[in-house]
Amino acid sequence: MAKQTVLAKKRRGPAPTGKGVQVVVRLQPDHLNALDNWIAKQDASLTRAEAMRAMLAMGTKAPRGSLLPRKTERHAQDEKTGKRKP
Repeated sequence: MAKQTVLAKKRRGPAPTGKGVQVVVRLQPDHLNALDNWIAKQDASLTRAEAMRAMLAMGTKAPRGSLLPRKTERHAQDEKTGKRKP
C-alpha cells in the first residue's frame, strides 16, 4: 500500500499577533476628530488603537467620579422604584 501524506489545513486570514480580547468600537465623527487631534498633539506617532489604549490607561488612573458622565434628568432613574422617569 502506498504511503499517504497528510497536509495541514491552511487557516484563513493573517496569523494571530497577540492575545487578548478584541473590542470593536464605532466612533461618531466628532469623537473621531477629537481622537485624531489628540494623536496630533502627542510627541510620538500613534495609531488610533495605540492612542485609545494610552487614553484608557490615563483614564483608569483618574478619580472614579471623573470618568463617569453625569446623569441627565431624562436618563435618571427613580431611586425607589429603579424605573426610568418618563
